[in-house]
Amino acid sequence: MSVVSGDDVAIRRRIFNSILLLCAFVGLPLWYATTSVHRAELPTAQIYSLSSQLRSFVSYEIPVYVTVPATASGVVAEAQQRLDALLGSFDLPISWHIVLKPGAGGARDYKVELVMDGESDKIYVSPFEDRKIRLYASPTVISNNRVADLIARALVQDVFADEIQMFARYDRPASAIKMPYSPRYHVTLSLLQGGTDPIAWDIEQAAPLFENYLRSLSPYANFTLDSQVQHYGKLSDNIALRYDGDKKAFLLKEADTSTFIDYSEWGLDQNTQSVPVINFVAYVPASAVRPILIENSASNSFIVPQWGGAAILNTDKQVLEYGDLLPVMEIFASQLFQLVGAPSTPKSPAIRTDILTRVQSLQNMHKSIDNLISLCKLCQQLPNISVPDSTREQVERAIERIMEAAAAVKNGRWGLASSLAAEAYVLSDKAFFQKDMVQQMYFPEEHKMAVYTPLLGPFATIMLLGLIRLVNEQRGSAKPKQA
Repeated sequence: MSVVSGDDVAIRRRIFNSILLLCAFVGLPLWYATTSVHRAELPTAQIYSLSSQLRSFVSYEIPVYVTVPATASGVVAEAQQRLDALLGSFDLPISWHIVLKPGAGGARDYKVELVMDGESDKIYVSPFEDRKIRLYASPTVISNNRVADLIARALVQDVFADEIQMFARYDRPASAIKMPYSPRYHVTLSLLQGGTDPIAWDIEQAAPLFENYLRSLSPYANFTLDSQVQHYGKLSDNIALRYDGDKKAFLLKEADTSTFIDYSEWGLDQNTQSVPVINFVAYVPASAVRPILIENSASNSFIVPQWGGAAILNTDKQVLEYGDLLPVMEIFASQLFQLVGAPSTPKSPAIRTDILTRVQSLQNMHKSIDNLISLCKLCQQLPNISVPDSTREQVERAIERIMEAAAAVKNGRWGLASSLAAEAYVLSDKAFFQKDMVQQMYFPEEHKMAVYTPLLGPFATIMLLGLIRLVNEQRGSAKPKQA
């Protein structure tokens, strides 16, 4: 048996210790530097504080100017008292008030014109005059000193009734029809010919009417518009049309409208836009199946939830002129307001857009905070997930925009509040779906074991065997030599 000298044992000990020191002072720091996860500190406390205080620091005050005859000058103050009493009966989750002011107001203000010689009590909101409300008071109401009550009830139960209901449920899921909110939309107007006959439309003359409605919705979102004409838009084989001899028309069941549009065959599913697309289709059936009437539809049109709308035009004209397209544009405008979630009343597009903008601003602030809270919970549940500095910056900017939007709401600047709240919503979405974070969400601990075991297993085995040999040699060299 060979005897290991003390010098050899000392050399091996120094080699072993050198390897350990190299691992401790070079390997471990290098491993930590290359595998450590950067986690920027998020303002978690501020986010939760913002969530609990949102309802308290968002306050809506809607000024309404009232023009009354000189003989009824005191009716505005009395109407304000009745109005406050009526609004107090609603359990709204936020502060929402109507403030009456005497005078004519400005061009963009809400104006109530009181007409004291009406035959009956009625309210008229013109679809053409922005934010102007005519209120007719009957002799009975005047003689009983009920004019103030009439003003209060007209505003709460007619003009702003839908807004009150929308604010009462602002944190609930939206209707199935409404398009998901986006700061930008693209609208496509399509004319589809079911047969082979040539067809065209004077869209250049009719489009400005539709563009007026898009402009009225500009405080809510930005809209772009284009148009197209397509042929050979044959109906799907699944559509069962029933011919009615009395009406001399093919009837389409209301339940079948959901499968009426053949998205792939008609080329309507090719969305190359980076923003949501709202489609409106004017469909001209082939002569063999014309006319087509939709049951229980006076306008012969229907809405496809979260996609767009369609109108069936039973015409044999080769060129659709302005007069032919005017009712179609009105139908598409009505469908557009439904698709973005605007209230159905009052008739004024400006008032309906104002209501939609105010409610959507609050919803965007609420959704932004929900996104930020979800991000905080995600970071707490996954301690190894990376949190880049860009995510922290987006979170901080989102909080700033929420605060600025709330301040704009208090100042009655609905359009500014809408754009700020929309920006906060976009920033919170970007922060939550940050690509670096998403990539590391799906890297479980088992994968780390699969990576480290082939690398560290052989090294640890060699070091362990070397340590055992070194200990044995150390013990052997320490025994006294026999004579």
